[in-house]
Amino acid sequence: RELATILAAEGPCGFAYDPAALEAFIDSRVGAENTGFLATLSVPLGAAKLRMEQMSGSEKVVYCRQAGRNAQAFGFLAE
Repeated sequence: RELATILAAEGPCGFAYDPAALEAFIDSRVGAENTGFLATLSVPLGAAKLRMEQMSGSEKVVYCRQAGRNAQAFGFLAE
């Protein structure tokens, strides 16, 4: 769920994520045999995207701030 929150913020918050960093994150945390990962990710990702569309300006500021901090901590932000 937390990954979905960070991924959903990319476009609306104006972030650009490094594909190699995302791949490394997945490789280190999700087993190659985990066939349910994408289904597990898609539901909260869709919900987070919809939630972002409905946020007020202040809510979006707070959401983007924390999502950006999370993305930076995980090394997702592109240079």
